[in-house]
Amino acid sequence: GLINSGMKAQQKILAQKSSQIDARIALSFINMRVRQNDEKGMVHVKKYRGNDAIVLQSRGDYEYDTWIYFIDGKLLECVLDAGQEPGEFQGTEIANVLSFDVSFSGNKRSLVSKISFLNNEKAEVMEKIVTLSSV
Repeated sequence: GLINSGMKAQQKILAQKSSQIDARIALSFINMRVRQNDEKGMVHVKKYRGNDAIVLQSRGDYEYDTWIYFIDGKLLECVLDAGQEPGEFQGTEIANVLSFDVSFSGNKRSLVSKISFLNNEKAEVMEKIVTLSSV
């Protein structure tokens, strides 16, 4: 019984750490992608299936859009031809999260991403602000 309860406690601690790590990975990934694609007028916040999404446009020899969006407890990324939206099973998983919210602040000078995750069986929110250099 003692070993069993110790194993359950350890599993619970590992699950908490995993949720926090997933949230940090997701915010770091968003930061990296936005910085890679920070060109004037190319960073957008849109809705996808009722949830917030980031759309990073790339225009040049080949025109494409990178979508970062939330669906069914997963933050996903999908690269598509310009103007297309992701299909149901097109995205590549970034991390498991409870929710994802994104918005502009300061006259669109910053992109604010918020990710919620479970910690001790209650939702917590992590936030990352990316200052856009192209504005």
